[in-house]
Amino acid sequence: MKRVKTILGLGVSLLLVVGTAGCRRKPTAIELLTAAANNLSTAQSLRFSIERQGAPIEIPLPLVTVGVVGADGAYQAPDNIHAVVRTQVGDSQPEADALWRGGQSYFKFPPFLVSYIPLDLGQSFNVPAIFSTNLGIPAMLLRLNNVNVGDVEEINGENIYRITGTANGEDLAGMTGSTLAPGEATVEAWVSKDARQLERVIVTESDGNGWVIDFFGYNEPVEIPTP
Repeated sequence: MKRVKTILGLGVSLLLVVGTAGCRRKPTAIELLTAAANNLSTAQSLRFSIERQGAPIEIPLPLVTVGVVGADGAYQAPDNIHAVVRTQVGDSQPEADALWRGGQSYFKFPPFLVSYIPLDLGQSFNVPAIFSTNLGIPAMLLRLNNVNVGDVEEINGENIYRITGTANGEDLAGMTGSTLAPGEATVEAWVSKDARQLERVIVTESDGNGWVIDFFGYNEPVEIPTP
């Protein structure tokens, strides 16, 4: 009887070890990207930061052409977005104000445009495209090629999975809100270990330019002004 109890004890211990090991299985890149895409597409609100790496993106305005070098803003589902845009005009870097509400875009750029005016920014800086379920980051995450996931890293005090992949630059316009250089682009996605939320996307274009986009404050209250 003692021998039977010993064997049973060993069997239970083995099952516990196997079960624990199964629980600790590292998620695949596809599992992480799918969860991150779902969390981004279903978010009711969040904040974001966009930084251009390399040559600014030019936006023609009625009185001047500005180069976009970055933006900080807020998103409210389904299509309301406000962003303070960092621009470059000659040697100066003034701030502009961009607003998207109900499918219409507005722009304010003192002293040239002292109040919001309706302005079609086209594909030069189409921030709403980033959040599009069909064309934006939620869709692009699931279309990456050659995806790989590393081990958990602690970044800014948070446990993050870093996922890498590639895609054709022509297919990534929705991911950055701007047209990318043709050719293969590399993409790096940071997904939080516990919440499975997309924290950062880094896109490096074939010509060396790129974008860094951060997401934070998922489903926290945001304020979107009216034009």
